[in-house]
Amino acid sequence: IGGDLGYTFRTSPNHLRALMSMARLAERLKTPEIPDMNYSVECYFIRAIQFAPDDTLVRIVYAQYLAKTNKTHAALKELQEADFYAKDNGFSHYNIGLEYFDLKQYDKARVQAHKALQLGFNGTALTDKLKSVNQWKEPDISNPPNIAK
Repeated sequence: IGGDLGYTFRTSPNHLRALMSMARLAERLKTPEIPDMNYSVECYFIRAIQFAPDDTLVRIVYAQYLAKTNKTHAALKELQEADFYAKDNGFSHYNIGLEYFDLKQYDKARVQAHKALQLGFNGTALTDKLKSVNQWKEPDISNPPNIAK
């Protein structure tokens, strides 16, 4: 599978499903380098980000990979970058919030949930997760979260 993934990344460096597959394979093999691939897993993520710096979903998947490899500080940095590029994309803010939740950054997860709601994204899993750990607060409509345009 490494050769197939490598080919995919040569033609489409930020192919999201391939990046997710690569991260899962690296986790399953317990190695940062997959056989028959020219570069390390992190290198492929860096190449994807260089190809499309504003691709928030790539940054979120990279943050997930970093978190699973105990690089929490780097994962938080990627989520911060994803937040910057998400702008008015409620789906991205929602998914950033889910990752913040997984990292037990509940305040940041709540901010992302509020942004997603303000932008019209009505997914409930993040809100439910925050409620399950008593970290949910209804958004203050008089002081909406700042969303960069």
